[in-house]
Amino acid sequence: MRSTSMHPVCRLFTLVSLLTLAMYHTSNHSGCHAALSNLTHPKKEGYSRLVEDIKAHPIARNKIPPKISKPLLDNTNDDEESLSIKVTLIPVDILSLDAAEQVLELSGYITLIWFDTDLSWNVSEYGGVQMVELFSSELWTPLISVMNGAEGSDLIVNSRVPVSLSQTGQVIFAFSVNLKTSCALNLMFFPFDEQLCEINLYLLPQSQIHLVPLGANVEKLLENFSAGGEWSLTDIQMETVKGIQYHENVNNTKVKLVLQRRTTFYLVSVVGPMALFTIMDSLVFLIPPESGEKVSFLISIFISNAVFSSFINGVMPRGLHTKIPLVMVYLLFMWVWSVIVFLATVFVLKRFYDQQTHANNIADKTAEPDLSEYNQCQKLSHTCMKKLGSFFTKPGCNILKNRSMAASSRVNPHNEAINPEQPVPGLKNFGEENENYSTSFVAGQVEDAKHEPKRLHLGNAKVNESVKQGYSAKTLDRIFLILSLLIIIVIDSMMVLLTVLVN
Repeated sequence: MRSTSMHPVCRLFTLVSLLTLAMYHTSNHSGCHAALSNLTHPKKEGYSRLVEDIKAHPIARNKIPPKISKPLLDNTNDDEESLSIKVTLIPVDILSLDAAEQVLELSGYITLIWFDTDLSWNVSEYGGVQMVELFSSELWTPLISVMNGAEGSDLIVNSRVPVSLSQTGQVIFAFSVNLKTSCALNLMFFPFDEQLCEINLYLLPQSQIHLVPLGANVEKLLENFSAGGEWSLTDIQMETVKGIQYHENVNNTKVKLVLQRRTTFYLVSVVGPMALFTIMDSLVFLIPPESGEKVSFLISIFISNAVFSSFINGVMPRGLHTKIPLVMVYLLFMWVWSVIVFLATVFVLKRFYDQQTHANNIADKTAEPDLSEYNQCQKLSHTCMKKLGSFFTKPGCNILKNRSMAASSRVNPHNEAINPEQPVPGLKNFGEENENYSTSFVAGQVEDAKHEPKRLHLGNAKVNESVKQGYSAKTLDRIFLILSLLIIIVIDSMMVLLTVLVN
């Protein structure tokens, strides 16, 4: 037969499991006894009994509004009974401020405080309990609405929001909200603008119930505001506003929020580059006209401006319901200024081209020979040649004729050789005529050399005179550079001055 005994390892595992279950059961049993023993504490027992009594009360069960008490408002008559609900708004963060839609989205808390004497109790009867907490769905709570709400006016509150109830009947109801309200923005001094947004809170039509602002420390309210984001909260004010609902006088609460835009991002990414672009446009007048780089430099600036403008379109506010922002006017000035600088550069280059062309024409004219002196030289040479020709051809002086006649008439009886160095009678010395001609030619060359510096000086004087007829291109560059820098300094100073005066 197969043995039915368990393996030692299995026995050990089973024993450990049983001990673990026993310990867990013992701990739970002792915990239950401890909880039951705590319920017997007088204060806890009184708290539980008080909560049950409040829930069973007809005021809470039927969600009946508190009975009308004596007026707490200065703007109501003493013989008129009303209920005052004190309200305060604690802003936490600005979720968005849409300039195009003129909508403010805010997250924060709303606290409501009122008295209901029907829900008060005697502390000694409930073990000294002075305050209890219930859910907002277990008793009456006012329904707050936003008069200038952008997406619905009613504030929907979660039914599981706790409500604090004190022994005197004071009810404290605090809940978180995300408000979307309309806000008229003035973007004229963007990005150094300051906006004032209002939130109008009121109750649904309920007879003789008024909202009044709860006096709170503004510094304490500002401490809860988020330090990050585009906007900073500089001030918060709450005031009572009289109104009429269904032919009845009611008091509502207006909350004013003063918002200041944080400008660091816009200074670095928008205002600073715009000022630099205007200065870079003016630097084109420092480039020499003969370099040929003026137009290419301006084209590079134009392309950079186009890319920068496409970036600004995603940053600039689109809310132009009231006034055009000055930064957009400055952007338009940047483009107009680029066009003006381009036209001035074209004028400088045109002036430079005209001067160069005129100077080259004058230089070409001065390089040509003086025709009058050349004609004189030609006449002088013609006269010399004519004299020389007359010497050879005049009657009785022809050298060839004289030599032939002398040779034929001269008789040498001894047949001796004729000495060639022996002068021929009647023949004039040819060396003297040649020497006279060379002397006159050298004198003409010396005379031309004397007149050549005069011609060069006259040509340079004509070129300088043509330059002095108007401002040169380099002079125009200096003038335009100084004027452009002065205009930029004046406009930038005006922008800074307006911003300082407004803020």
